[in-house]
Amino acid sequence: ISGPLATCTGTADDAVATPSCSDAFAATGSLSAIGCPAGCTFSATTEPTVATVGPLMSLRNGQYELTWSSLISGSYSVAISLDGTPVLESPFTAAVVAGPASLGESLYVGAGLTETIAGAVTSYTILTHDIHGNRRADPVQEGFAAVVMLLLNGGASLETIQGDVVDNGDGSLTVTYDGTLTVVGTHPQHMSLGTTQTHSEFQITVTPAALDPATTIAD
Repeated sequence: ISGPLATCTGTADDAVATPSCSDAFAATGSLSAIGCPAGCTFSATTEPTVATVGPLMSLRNGQYELTWSSLISGSYSVAISLDGTPVLESPFTAAVVAGPASLGESLYVGAGLTETIAGAVTSYTILTHDIHGNRRADPVQEGFAAVVMLLLNGGASLETIQGDVVDNGDGSLTVTYDGTLTVVGTHPQHMSLGTTQTHSEFQITVTPAALDPATTIAD
């Protein structure tokens, strides 16, 4: 067993949508150069195997069983031979796909993650990865939510502002606050994925909007 079979390295031209060439390449599921985004470098050279291979077990009925695994997603070559001769259609191609999304390992992209102007439309993107750092390429099955917590009246009351979440179908999520953040200050942002994962690493700073004569007071 060898693989991953091909690599795509560098930084894509569209640094916001695909900051990692290898992540974008893995998301396409393609081994050819056509799956490597513009601005990236493609290499068809097989990488040293990262698979863990168990012992070959005879089932004592003419069948054999082999167990293997890898923590790195991608396509792998499985070459099988009998007395030094490849069996029919060997080598085979086997895919290792990313596991469930992990909030801690995912990438958060966009200025709207940490700052905005009061009343403005702001958004950011989450590129989901699994616990091993593999980029996910399919819709996020677990429900994702992002909420900004506002402490009002000197901390005597709490208001929550929920972001609108769109699943882009390629393992990425877009969170938008459509003019709903109007309280100036730095507020914690709480994220959750399903019922088991929470993430509160980010804070968003809301700065005042442009001067409005209609609400300006002369004293």
